[in-house]
Amino acid sequence: MNRTIDKHISQLLFDHECVTVSGFGSFIIREYPAEINIATHMFRPSTKRVSFNPSIKENDGLLAKQISSVENIAYRQANESISISGQSIDAQ
Repeated sequence: MNRTIDKHISQLLFDHECVTVSGFGSFIIREYPAEINIATHMFRPSTKRVSFNPSIKENDGLLAKQISSVENIAYRQANESISISGQSIDAQ
């Protein structure tokens, strides 16, 4: 693979609220609106934060499809790469 799996996940999170790594868990984007603190007259711009949920492990195919397309490999091979990456993370 030319890119590491984290680069693919990062890219997908720009366009999707959730990216699932099969058998590992899901990265979820949560958006927070802009805020104005009346007392201090401070403005906080809108933000996005990433959280991780290890309970959501079912493969939705989004990550494998992205890897398959960008790396120009078969979908099945992309799924195998994801599984290997997930196993190496669990081993650490």
